[in-house]
Amino acid sequence: MPSQTPLNTTTTTLTSKNSGITFKNYHCPSCNTSFLTLSELKKHQRNHHSSLNKCKPTKPPTNTTSRSSIKKQSGINSSCSYHCVQCDKSFKNQYLFKRHNSTIHSANTCNICGKQFTRRLNYKRHMKRHVNTKHFTCTHCIATFKDKGNLTRHERIHTGDKRYMCQFCDYSAYYITEVNDHERKHTGNYRYSCKSCNKGYNSPQDLESHNISIHGAEPHKCGFCGKSYTSKYRYKRHLLEHKPNYIPENKFQCDTCGKTFKMARILKRHMVCHLAVKPFECNQCGKRVSDKSSLEDHIRTHTGERPAVCNVCGKAFARGYLATHMRSHTGAKPFTCTTCDKSFTQRSTLVIHQRSHTGLRPYQCPTCSKDFVTKTLLKYHQKVHFE
Repeated sequence: MPSQTPLNTTTTTLTSKNSGITFKNYHCPSCNTSFLTLSELKKHQRNHHSSLNKCKPTKPPTNTTSRSSIKKQSGINSSCSYHCVQCDKSFKNQYLFKRHNSTIHSANTCNICGKQFTRRLNYKRHMKRHVNTKHFTCTHCIATFKDKGNLTRHERIHTGDKRYMCQFCDYSAYYITEVNDHERKHTGNYRYSCKSCNKGYNSPQDLESHNISIHGAEPHKCGFCGKSYTSKYRYKRHLLEHKPNYIPENKFQCDTCGKTFKMARILKRHMVCHLAVKPFECNQCGKRVSDKSSLEDHIRTHTGERPAVCNVCGKAFARGYLATHMRSHTGAKPFTCTTCDKSFTQRSTLVIHQRSHTGLRPYQCPTCSKDFVTKTLLKYHQKVHFE
């Protein structure tokens, strides 16, 4: 039987003001030495007070001796040989004693919310949520992260480290999920397919845009007031007026451009494109962008490369601009202002329009401090100072 801990160990509770995490000091009852952990105290007792710490099992009660008399003789419950130093409870066998410690006094139990963990690693990850400290900062922008792994994955956007390769072509990406989505173009195993033409898409948003721009799908109609929207996002946001508790699918919205995302991490990844720090520079015109993929798109404006061709008029565009162009044929305007219901073919045009309602002028002249609605107007104004 393993050596047991003394019965009357005392503890002192200390609380960190910055983190809010509580620590305990464990005191040896024999010499009053203090320890930060219970395991350190037990090790100390085994090495220095082994003769005092041995707890011998008590014989079971006989017919001639009452249970109460045994309690008095031993000073404790006579049938219990294992004693908890934190709450002074006693147990008949080692199994009950260990089960008590693992559930009640587990070292992997959060002392803030009481949540318990079987693995030390999961416990440490959980404690970071209470501390809410982000130690890892990106050297390229102002983004911060709780662990180094997330920082490393984020920095690939700045360094252009597209380590995940498509097994069918030379396409590469920062994240494995992006490659998985891309490879469906080769395999045809799309998550969502159009019922009219069987064309496949990886997201319901892409399928919806296809149905509206190509097949002239009916807009979303509110069942409460009959108001219609071409954009599913605008439709769901409108529903909040009738159903305040309604939770839209894409609840994370970019304050700069209005794009919405299902997860906060995807929004953070998107926000990089709006940051002032733009480490990638075009060697032909000097324009700077926030990530390598944006630089590749920009370079196509110099090379004239236009891989996407319109099947209506035959015009060619860089990837990403074809969907916008198709709206000139269909007349679709999926981006609607929630203030005046005016619709636009591009989200960027809607964002600029909304500033006429909010009064927001995000671009300031560094020379005279005059504010402007768009970056183009600011550049046009700055020519006045250089004439």
